[in-house]
Amino acid sequence: MANQSKAKLAPLLARANLVIARDIEWANIMFAFEQESRYIIMDPLFPQSPVGFIREKSNIIFRQLLRTRRPFVAEITDAMGNEIFKVRRPFWWINSSIYVEVNDKEIGVVHRRWHLWRRIYDLYLG
Repeated sequence: MANQSKAKLAPLLARANLVIARDIEWANIMFAFEQESRYIIMDPLFPQSPVGFIREKSNIIFRQLLRTRRPFVAEITDAMGNEIFKVRRPFWWINSSIYVEVNDKEIGVVHRRWHLWRRIYDLYLG
């Protein structure tokens, strides 16, 4: 199973550099209306052709009320729209966690622990 996950991630993550640009809608700018975030993943050597996309999926009410603390799922796809992996973050109040999943199998977790003056992250792989 680990080899399948690596094979699925390799075409995107084997590149030396990636540039991620956010596609912002006018409603975000003009009215401070939170919309599902969309990003374009590009290779800096060939910026005219995207190598992948990131699309957030979340509840419209939670986006407006909870803002940065909202739960979401971000799907990372290749240029053809095939899902490579997902990043999932549940609602959080003080300590947040983000889960990375390939084929609905968890391959990594990042936990943020509360501290008065600095950020502390715990990373778990596998």
